[in-house]
Amino acid sequence: MITEINSIFSEKDFTFIKNKFENSYFEDNKTWEDGVKEFSNPVKIHQIKDTNLIQLINNSIKKIDISPLNKNVIDGCIFHKWESGCYIPWHNDTKYSAGLTIYLNDDWSYRNGGLFLYKEDNNIKAIIPERNKGVLQIGGVPHSTTIISKNSKPRKTLQIFFKKFNMLKNSLI
Repeated sequence: MITEINSIFSEKDFTFIKNKFENSYFEDNKTWEDGVKEFSNPVKIHQIKDTNLIQLINNSIKKIDISPLNKNVIDGCIFHKWESGCYIPWHNDTKYSAGLTIYLNDDWSYRNGGLFLYKEDNNIKAIIPERNKGVLQIGGVPHSTTIISKNSKPRKTLQIFFKKFNMLKNSLI
C-alpha cells in the first residue's frame, strides 16, 4: 500500500528539520547491500542519533493517522542526499513493516529525476517529490527511484523505517 501525505510537519518543524539536514555530516552509503546500490553513484546518508530530533519527528508522525503504524516503533531515521547519478533500484523493504520518505527540497521538477516509482496492480506509478510531502509504503510494495539528472541540485529526504509489529502476539518481532 502506498499513501501520499501532504504537509507532514508544521512549517516551524519543517524549517527546523531542514536546518538540521543542512548542518549534518554525510557519508557514502557503504553499508547498503549491493543489490540496493546497483550502479548508482553513492547516496550520501546521515544516521540521525539526536534523540530530541527523533522525538520531534515521532511526535509529528503521531499526529497523522497512518494506521496500522500507530502501534509500530520507529526503527531508524536517516537523512539522504541524492546527488547527480544517484538512484535506488527496485526493492521492497520487507525487513520493515513500512517506510516513510519525506521530501525536504523547497521545490523540485520531474526533470531533475528522483521520482518515486512503485508497482500497483501490474502498473508502474510515479510520485514527483514535493516540499514536506510524505510517501508511506506499507507491506513490502516494490518501489525504486529514478536517477538524479546531471547538474541537478541534490534531492533531500528524510527516511523513516518502522519495525515489524506482530498484531497477534502484541509485541515486536
